Amino acid sequence: MSREITLFEAVLALFFTLFPNRLCRNRFQRLVGYFSLTNTIKHTHGQAFDSEPVSFTNSSTNLTTSFSINFFLAIVPEHNHQGSHGMAFVISPTRGLPGASSDQYLGIFNETTNGKRSNNVIAIELDIHRDQEFGDIDDNHVGINVNGMSSVLSASAGYYDDEDGNFK
Repeated sequence: MSREITLFEAVLALFFTLFPNRLCRNRFQRLVGYFSLTNTIKHTHGQAFDSEPVSFTNSSTNLTTSFSINFFLAIVPEHNHQGSHGMAFVISPTRGLPGASSDQYLGIFNETTNGKRSNNVIAIELDIHRDQEFGDIDDNHVGINVNGMSSVLSASAGYYDDEDGNFK
């Protein structure tokens, strides 16, 4: 059994296409064609969560259920500014992450909550800033994080060129 959820799309934004009425709004603004999570205020973050819980087990078979997510995003910094630290797809037991900080915490954790087992959060981070305090491998990577900002697995982000087959 598969459930497809379209969550992240567009300029520092979420673009909800499959389930536009199931959105749990939390600090973002609807614009034409996309949802903006942040505005021009520096060092801020935005969050948006699916308002319907996603079950990871099939209730009749008790087997793990798969799901897929499709998203498109662009992080567009101000002129002559590096931009944000990135964004993340988060699996959380709650809607919203109270007390979350911006910048290196990506609106998920803060200095106090980072790394606590009680968070019960899994995040796929799309990180565009190297934070040595978290052991980031570079300034453009995808990481799998469990309960904190230090990735348990990460790889440099990029693409394979269709012409020469090289990773760029």
